[in-house]
Amino acid sequence: MTRFAYGLSEGVVMQESVLRHELFDHLVNYHSSDLIVEMWKGWWIKPGDRKQQYLFFREFDIARFEKTQYSNLILTGYEVKGMQKERTKEGTKVSFPPFGAGLDQALALLMQGANYSYLVTPEPSDQRIEKGLATLCDKFTSVGLIFPIIGGERQKITGWRTRIDAKQNYSTDEEQKKHMLTYLMASGQRGRRIHAPSWTKEL
Repeated sequence: MTRFAYGLSEGVVMQESVLRHELFDHLVNYHSSDLIVEMWKGWWIKPGDRKQQYLFFREFDIARFEKTQYSNLILTGYEVKGMQKERTKEGTKVSFPPFGAGLDQALALLMQGANYSYLVTPEPSDQRIEKGLATLCDKFTSVGLIFPIIGGERQKITGWRTRIDAKQNYSTDEEQKKHMLTYLMASGQRGRRIHAPSWTKEL
């Protein structure tokens, strides 16, 4: 028997890998002109004859580079948190991520150069928890909040709802983002999946 914590009404187990893959595909479909990479940990560099790995403090579950009409880069980071499964004597317990889980990673993405950062997590049916999480993101951080939309007969992810818009990080550096993108394309450490539009070949 499966029990759902925090009053989750939908019998859907939205694990992190599922959310991440679905969000990646969604972003590729709706932002096909942007570079999108999944599970970006860093890159390799070669100072002289040595090969050295550069790793982020926190990986980007998903990173999206948008090139504006003025050739500037906008980097958006997505931190994904999924539901947890736990085996108990009564069966399998499925629970929502702990309150606020992932916000530290989402904030780290801003420090690492992102213009915008979003926390992507299942929406709890408990309105008090949902409202509290939205308030935490909106009033006390600059991180946005996205929930998956569940629907259809098979209860699958049918879309995404932006609960809180991310606030712009004005501490980013354009040259830093250009270097990040160049290293991403030149290095073999590209992440699990990558969607690279034609303009990235000019780097």
